[in-house]
Amino acid sequence: MTILQAYLLALQTLNSLGDVEEIKAIIKRLFEEKYAISSKELLLYPDKNFDHEKSLNLDLNNLFNHKPLQYILGHEWFCGLKISVNQHVLIPRPETEELVNWIIASENLNISSIADICTGSACIALALKNHFKNTSIIATDLSEGAIKIAQQNADNLNLDIHVLKHDILKETWHFPIPEIVVSNPPYVLKSEAQEMKAHVLNHEPHLALFVDHEDGLLFYKKIIDLFAKKSSKIYFELNPLTAFELKNHCENWGLSCELKQDMQGKWRFTRVSLQQQ
Repeated sequence: MTILQAYLLALQTLNSLGDVEEIKAIIKRLFEEKYAISSKELLLYPDKNFDHEKSLNLDLNNLFNHKPLQYILGHEWFCGLKISVNQHVLIPRPETEELVNWIIASENLNISSIADICTGSACIALALKNHFKNTSIIATDLSEGAIKIAQQNADNLNLDIHVLKHDILKETWHFPIPEIVVSNPPYVLKSEAQEMKAHVLNHEPHLALFVDHEDGLLFYKKIIDLFAKKSSKIYFELNPLTAFELKNHCENWGLSCELKQDMQGKWRFTRVSLQQQ
């Protein structure tokens, strides 16, 4: 099989999944990042031998069954960092990069400490550590699988963060109160599952996606209760459906809650802090 034949096979196998340009972009990433075959090489040397037919067939089958490309590659790029991912952690998303960029733009470099709650792959904690070089950063999660991949990412990137197993809903916070808290906690309501895409619903960890409770603000309220009255400033990624409910909750407790839209115009982020006196 030549590399052109391999590319045409991929296109033929996946063309029914959606927009052809989207499919081409997925195939381009697969060929470049897994098989080290660039678009230029495909154009200049279409008859070059392709030595990965068995692996390609498996990858195409997985893609056809909606397995995310990032899990096949084993990584995703986030704020310029190569973040390892597997089925135990959510795939880092561009919206979350916006949250990190908001923190970087808003805070000065002499922050003493940051805690990333529900860290998953630790993409947020690591991106912040890459900017706030002298800041002590704790990254916590209740999932053993997430903790393992988070520590792997810290080691691979040689970024010194403290990765710790901790259940924010059930355990006491035994660590120093951080200056900044950031969290992208589970916020999808189970009633929303039927509207979710198959590649998310069938492959990404439900523990990190869904609030296993009738209160969609469960994690937010707990984190606010633990930190907001102790002078911590809290940055959250939100479910746009409950953003204003969270704002009302904060204001009822005398807290400032600044909502921020993402690039699609959805109320995706907030910064919670004590009201200015």
